[in-house]
Amino acid sequence: MIATWFGAIDDATTDVTTNVQAAVNVMKNNDSLHFPVTALGSASYKFTDTINIPLEKNLRFTGPGQRTVELRMFTTAKPMFKYARTTGKQPSVVSFDGLMFQLNGNPKTAGSYAIQMMGFDDNAANTYLRVYNCFFYGFERAIYSKWTGQSHVVSCFFQANTVSIYLERGASFWHFRDIMSFDDTLVYADDPLADGYSNGLFFDSCNNINATNINLRILGWQSVYIGKCGWDLGSGGEAAIYLNKCMDVTVDSCYISSNGGATTRKGVVIIDSPRVFITKNRIVNNRHGINASSSIVYAQASIIDGNEFDGNIDNDIIFVSNMTACKITNNHFAKQMSRTSTNYEIYVDSVGSNYNIVCFNSFRGSSYTITAGANSAVGTNIFATPAG
Repeated sequence: MIATWFGAIDDATTDVTTNVQAAVNVMKNNDSLHFPVTALGSASYKFTDTINIPLEKNLRFTGPGQRTVELRMFTTAKPMFKYARTTGKQPSVVSFDGLMFQLNGNPKTAGSYAIQMMGFDDNAANTYLRVYNCFFYGFERAIYSKWTGQSHVVSCFFQANTVSIYLERGASFWHFRDIMSFDDTLVYADDPLADGYSNGLFFDSCNNINATNINLRILGWQSVYIGKCGWDLGSGGEAAIYLNKCMDVTVDSCYISSNGGATTRKGVVIIDSPRVFITKNRIVNNRHGINASSSIVYAQASIIDGNEFDGNIDNDIIFVSNMTACKITNNHFAKQMSRTSTNYEIYVDSVGSNYNIVCFNSFRGSSYTITAGANSAVGTNIFATPAG
């Protein structure tokens, strides 16, 4: 099906909401609705209200390329496309491919979403969203989802949105790949219950540049993988990556950096999150490279291995409280800091942080006392390594 068959005109001034909704209402299972470039040449479709996607159908919305056809929303506090599964209805797969979504005037107004995809409760987190090769500009939340699963956001571009992707409870097994974002935050994932129900976030080769808030903010998810990503030149928020009440997290082969003038922003913040594995990253120019703490005493069993730290202002690694049974191994600390009571490459507060292992690391600085906590093992570290 083609949108122009139903009278939609891409002249940027004709309201096509009624036309597109009429097309969507008659789509059958596995149908596609295509937004073409017509002879008018402007390739901009004007929307003034939400397009409600029907239930119990697998539907696809397509365009010729993410910067070729623009779907522009002129009503600021509504979702542009909305799917809301209800009790008793079977799940759907909804896909968007090769489209540009823009909020008119780019105001980031509260309640403005390009795509809102919702399940209905904890027992039905199996509604699926697939977004490929799309561009999002100017929304409060470009993509907003809850109680969904096995969803993909691939090869997409986000700019001038407050949050690229906002996830709530039950948004599980989401896969993000080849994303470029210049938004305040790439992903804001929020499940305050933190009971293991929300799980499975996978980030592969994603970049969030110049963020004015936390790049990745994840509360309450289990099983998170962040690999081969760039979190670069952020200037706001508590950290580039913020993990709170998460479990089984891997951060691997990433570039984690703050703007040189961002004196409060940290690289990775870990709060009440056991089994976090931070490996083979370059973590530079933050207030702290890694800041970890727990409100209760139990075996954190986290691993910080094979990373390079450079230019972090206060500490490369700081364990604030109750970090136990952690390993700090095989890291390189490239810049020697001034020596104060707490301004060390590795600083472990004595409040409950015990039974840690610090060994096989190399330091640009000369030998000094490494704090690791009581009953910890410190040994076979190399000091005064050459600059480079």
